[in-house]
Amino acid sequence: MKIIWKGSITFGLVNIPIKLYSAILKHALGFTLVHTTCGTPLQYKRWCPYHQKDVAWAETSKGIKTSKSKRA
Repeated sequence: MKIIWKGSITFGLVNIPIKLYSAILKHALGFTLVHTTCGTPLQYKRWCPYHQKDVAWAETSKGIKTSKSKRA
């Protein structure tokens, strides 16, 4: 960020340096996939390719890859 103004405030023997920066706020747009025909938002499926079935949120957990195997 670029400094717009640089100065100081002095109270007797105390000097406080001040730098004024421009305020920049970045906004990002979030898009949702929708069905072209009716405009209904699409949902992401939690699908287990090993068991070939949908998985409930209660049956999920976080994990990391430790090797090139399909499952740990």
